[in-house]
Amino acid sequence: MTTDLSDEMKHVEAVLYTTGRYTTVEEISEACGLNDESAVKSAINNLKSYYELGSSSLEIQEHEGRFKLNTKKKYGFIASKLSGEAEFDGPTIKTLAVIAYKSPIIQSEIIKIRGNKSYDHISQLKGDGLISSERSGRSRMLKLTTKFFEYFDVAEKEVEEKFTNLEDGIRQNVAWKMGTTPEHLEKTEIAVEEKKTKDSEEVSEPGIDVISEEENSSQKEENVVYDDNGKAIGVLGD
Repeated sequence: MTTDLSDEMKHVEAVLYTTGRYTTVEEISEACGLNDESAVKSAINNLKSYYELGSSSLEIQEHEGRFKLNTKKKYGFIASKLSGEAEFDGPTIKTLAVIAYKSPIIQSEIIKIRGNKSYDHISQLKGDGLISSERSGRSRMLKLTTKFFEYFDVAEKEVEEKFTNLEDGIRQNVAWKMGTTPEHLEKTEIAVEEKKTKDSEEVSEPGIDVISEEENSSQKEENVVYDDNGKAIGVLGD
């Protein structure tokens, strides 16, 4: 089995990842812009083998001729329980999965992995008491709460074991979306974190209150001045 994905496999994977539901070969072919459905079927089968024989936490599920990209059963304990008992959507579940695996984790790292929409996910998860946050430099540190472990009836050690391979799957998907490799993405993340640490040390001085990334963004937006046509013409204080 090759460790590299063909273009067809990448296209099919992207469609399945985006739809998040059982999809027919015809629908996948149309979304990929491929007229040869046999090529799509071959790509699906190759992806199945890729996930089954590799260390990924993902798999392709089939039901009545439809296909869906999902987490393997042994990594889906949180998603299954949330889907059945809580009013969380898929993206929120994925954000919680990342936090659960890496807890404690800096909020800015979650935003980098899951995108700006995860601000809403984090707010909901905090409101439900599943995670807590506290100021950490210019961002916030996110942690799982006692309620999380009680709600999911799982020990902290079991969470780490169940999510050992999940980070690799997430990193791989993010890398493909960015058009790079997981290895290069990891090196970039390390470089960014080192720069943030260095900048934080240079900026933070006694008596100076460091503004969080959310507060800073909001403050900048409030200071923008617009004309009657809605065009930005300057910033207060300029």
